Amino acid sequence: KDPTMLARLLPQSLIKRSNEIELTKYLKNGSILALKGADRPDLLRGPNPWGVILDEYDTMKPEVWTDIIQPVLRANGGWCMFLGTPKGKRHLYHAFLRGQKEDRDWKSWILPASKSGVIQKSELENAKLDMPDHAFRQEFECEFLEGEGTIFRGVRNVLDATQRPPLSDHF
Repeated sequence: KDPTMLARLLPQSLIKRSNEIELTKYLKNGSILALKGADRPDLLRGPNPWGVILDEYDTMKPEVWTDIIQPVLRANGGWCMFLGTPKGKRHLYHAFLRGQKEDRDWKSWILPASKSGVIQKSELENAKLDMPDHAFRQEFECEFLEGEGTIFRGVRNVLDATQRPPLSDHF
């Protein structure tokens, strides 16, 4: 993470004052930008945010959204953005699917590194050489993978209720 990113991206002319210890910027228009961790969700209770960005949402406990952030935003008409790297088909995946449906409150997009231009093509090619395919597809191409990188892959695809003897030419 880059602790200087906000200072670089937010014009100084908009800032009234900053509190570096609390990771908070007070803007001249009365808005407040605060960076908060979600590792202890109950500490997010209390403020009345009008906008929230949940970065790396798949690593958070689902109740950060369902029990803490959503009720406040529903009450005040606020907004939320869910960002992150897919980690299987967990709560980020379900939020993504909701945004793909005809739901006026939700929209979702995937922006893989190969299309974003944020990472040089040569760096992506090097990463692809150095990483297992499933890790590259998840981390750089933003693919929601299920069961990749596990010992027994594709088990659900071959399960059925028919008993069969072992096949000598199969592993």
